[in-house]
Amino acid sequence: MMKSMIHALGRSYLTRLNKSEHEAQCFVRQPIEYRFLFDCLSSLLPRTVLDVGAGRTALPRIIASCGCVVTAIDNITDYWPHGK
Repeated sequence: MMKSMIHALGRSYLTRLNKSEHEAQCFVRQPIEYRFLFDCLSSLLPRTVLDVGAGRTALPRIIASCGCVVTAIDNITDYWPHGK
């Protein structure tokens, strides 16, 4: 009984969280930048990539899935006041 109530609360929380993140999305035109990046990666075939100013995007993980070793750095105090 208690377990099912906790699961229901968790599902409710995640549903609200997902809905708010979905509604907060805004369209940003970056396909040309991404195309340039991946064209360069395809032609240069680097072993390592340094992503400066990575922010909170998935781009470092996407680049890593292409076979590169990625180091992503950013001024993390912009996101986490006490660093991480």
